[in-house]
Amino acid sequence: MYGWSNFRNCLFRALGDQMEGHGRNHFKYRFDVVTYMSDHRGDFEPFVEDDVPFDKHCKEYMHVLCLFLQ
Repeated sequence: MYGWSNFRNCLFRALGDQMEGHGRNHFKYRFDVVTYMSDHRGDFEPFVEDDVPFDKHCKEYMHVLCLFLQ
């Protein structure tokens, strides 16, 4: 088990670990996944829970990315 930090990075670190053998590029995977979801909104929007609008959901994931890149 890895001791990765919070901020919803664990999913993207796990993806990087599976793709590259490490989770250091989690920001790249976060950007790629959120961009893909935005480009294919109809496939993902029905699965956003908690009455959060799809655009807000994507924006929150990108906002976390922007906080780390500043």
